[in-house]
Amino acid sequence: MKLSCGVIRDLLPLYAENLAGEESRKLVEEHLSECEACQKELANLKGGPIQPVEKLPFKQVEKSLKKQRLRLAGLILCATAAVLLTVFNFLTMPKYLSLEDSGVEITEYEDGAISVSLGGFMTAHSVETHEDGQGSQILDIYAWRTDMDALTGSGQTVAVFSLDDISAVYYCVPGEENQLIWSKEGWEPEGGVFTLPRLTLNYYLLIAGGAAILLGVCWLVFRKTKAGPVLAGAFFLPVSYIAAHFLIKGPNSATYTLSRDLLFLILTALALYGACLAVLSMAREKRRK
Repeated sequence: MKLSCGVIRDLLPLYAENLAGEESRKLVEEHLSECEACQKELANLKGGPIQPVEKLPFKQVEKSLKKQRLRLAGLILCATAAVLLTVFNFLTMPKYLSLEDSGVEITEYEDGAISVSLGGFMTAHSVETHEDGQGSQILDIYAWRTDMDALTGSGQTVAVFSLDDISAVYYCVPGEENQLIWSKEGWEPEGGVFTLPRLTLNYYLLIAGGAAILLGVCWLVFRKTKAGPVLAGAFFLPVSYIAAHFLIKGPNSATYTLSRDLLFLILTALALYGACLAVLSMAREKRRK
């Protein structure tokens, strides 16, 4: 009686372990005498450890389903984290107040000290001091609020601080000319001053782009070797950073808050990278099947 290769291969594990009955053994041997493909399958079975046949199907299916659920859960978790980080970034992005909205006031004292008060609705403020070309101490004031505080109605409304030995006070809005709001008698400004953005993120983006191109070429060349999966994983790391850059900063790489923006970039890139690894793992598993 002629049997198909599919039926014979179902019997081969039993045959390889000498567990098949006499009639089944004869059928398998008759088929093997004419079929090279099943001969190779039998050789493969005898070349490695054979799991007990009664446990093999259930264990494999259970393990495969568990891995699929873990990959899917990882993908959903990482993608959700990337979306939440992007939204939180925009909600907490500083929006600098104009001089009129800041409610800034300067009070002078007889001893030469001054106090500065901010009365506008704001999330936070910062003050920076530096020396000008005359060796005088200059104070720069920044105040900002975020959409998060605008939505929740929270934030500061008053800030007061006293200072000594200051020659001039500027109110600063990044990207605009700093506005002189107070100076000592006899002090002369040296000209218009602007608070310029940092362009550091441009260099990081260029480095990530170069790394993505290099690793992408290597992946294409060596994709069929053992290094292929490693190169695939490495390729998606700079790609994730580039995607995170455009999610967090958009097409503009200029930043006035480098530390904050870089933190959001790194966290979002890691979340995207985790999602990419989950998709790669799912794709490899699908190809194996």
